[in-house]
Amino acid sequence: MKVAVVLPRGMNFSAVGATSIDLVTRDLIENSSYKANCLVIGEAVPDPFKALNFKGIEAKSQKQFDRQCIKALKEFEPKVIVVHQYPETANTIAKSFEGTKVVLYRHGLLKKRSGKIDRFFKGLVFKHLSHIVFVSEFIRQQFLEDYPSLTGRTLVINNAVDVEFWRPAEIKSNTAVYVGRCRRDKGIFELVEGFKKVEISGWKLQLVVAVQTDEEKALFKILSQAVEGEPSISISKNLSSDAVRDVLAEAKIAVLPSIVREGFPRAVVEAMACGCAVIATNRGGTPEAAGDCAILLDEPTPSVIAKALQELSANEAHLAELAEAGRERIATKLRIQTIAKDYDQFLAELAGV
Repeated sequence: MKVAVVLPRGMNFSAVGATSIDLVTRDLIENSSYKANCLVIGEAVPDPFKALNFKGIEAKSQKQFDRQCIKALKEFEPKVIVVHQYPETANTIAKSFEGTKVVLYRHGLLKKRSGKIDRFFKGLVFKHLSHIVFVSEFIRQQFLEDYPSLTGRTLVINNAVDVEFWRPAEIKSNTAVYVGRCRRDKGIFELVEGFKKVEISGWKLQLVVAVQTDEEKALFKILSQAVEGEPSISISKNLSSDAVRDVLAEAKIAVLPSIVREGFPRAVVEAMACGCAVIATNRGGTPEAAGDCAILLDEPTPSVIAKALQELSANEAHLAELAEAGRERIATKLRIQTIAKDYDQFLAELAGV
């Protein structure tokens, strides 16, 4: 069965600089029985993930991107088309492929609609879609508050990882790590300020940031200046998946204090799989990802983050308990091989295979 996957513009389907959406897409395909018959369409990159069928598109606008996607899809003739993140692109494609199942795969919250008329017209975007996949029940329920009539066409597929790849190192260091996009709403500056407040001798903070957009590039310069001259804080950008894994594997604590309501943060899943004791935010889909195996902060302010770091770093028993419980949670509930099998079954049922 042929399956096509359309990524949003701005993604980076490559080992270096890949976003969460890129990694989720890659992992599902890598572990799919349809891998050999799957085409990924996305923005052109110099060195896309190897051993996967990828069509790179160069476009100056969203409309141009959509037109080229449709052209590539018509040449490929898939049974099912999965469009990540953008409802408008999914709708445009669905209207061009009558008789083909088109699925929207959402990783984050959709903008709330203010009234019935607004919701009605926005709802037309979903009219031609077969199903809408959400990475968490939280996002699904937020969506259904606006569009309850679409309940039967929605389902949840959590982000998952390969626990043989994402695993703890034999020896861990007194390091707290942040992994994520270089954005203010990720709580990076609050983390840096909080870490500076903590008096924990021998501990280091390592910031591993993904920098893609012009805004993120500008913020990276500001962040670099903020930690300049701090010997206990280091910063790096756009590491490969292998390098990110190595950082998490060797760290004892992962701090992911996002200010926004995340869908189902993959960084939390990766950190827990690598045996990190996780400090994150008690909002959005993060509690679904972490369960009761992390310290969840109601308000990720510098003082609150500092207090959590102080207490956790001083309590080796609690730190080890969280690390072990987190690793076990991912291994039993969020193993990519299991999630990919469920995803394959969903696609097969859609196509009538």
